[in-house]
Amino acid sequence: GPHHTCGLEDGPAAAGDVALFSWWSEDSGIEPWILDGTPAGSTIFSDLVPGVGSSNPKHFKEVADEIWFTALDPTMGEGAWRSLGSVQTTERFADFGSAPSLPRSTQVWPFDPSSGSFFFERDRSAGRELLFHPGGSAEPLLLKVGIREPLIALGATKGRMLFSLGEEKDPGTGAELWASDGTP
Repeated sequence: GPHHTCGLEDGPAAAGDVALFSWWSEDSGIEPWILDGTPAGSTIFSDLVPGVGSSNPKHFKEVADEIWFTALDPTMGEGAWRSLGSVQTTERFADFGSAPSLPRSTQVWPFDPSSGSFFFERDRSAGRELLFHPGGSAEPLLLKVGIREPLIALGATKGRMLFSLGEEKDPGTGAELWASDGTP
């Protein structure tokens, strides 16, 4: 039977009467699964990478009445997806501007659901980066490099996302408050 591979960033997140999360099965690999509260329990939601290949979905978040998550595509790399809780309302809405071989995002924070914009973090050989994706087909914008762990999103207010972060270039200091509206 299916094996659970869910971590804290892997779900579940709810929209209406359903919740999505990451799960593994022999037939479909690691894909989004749905828990709908019925006696049948959980079933595969969508095989985003058909067959035993895995989309390896992560970062399930409740955003307004949608569920946002990230998933891999073997040719397009990592992208952001959103769903109203049915396969018919699930779509890839943003590309991370990375080839499939680049590191996955380590965190994703929705910013403006109406535009599909979000902040995300990823580890690169040059260090941890904070990026902003304005939504749609736009390319992500690099905002900050050389971030020391932990990077914590404190929330959005007045058109800015607030973060607590420390910089690699200044290891003797603690975390500082940092704000961004998504522009470099």
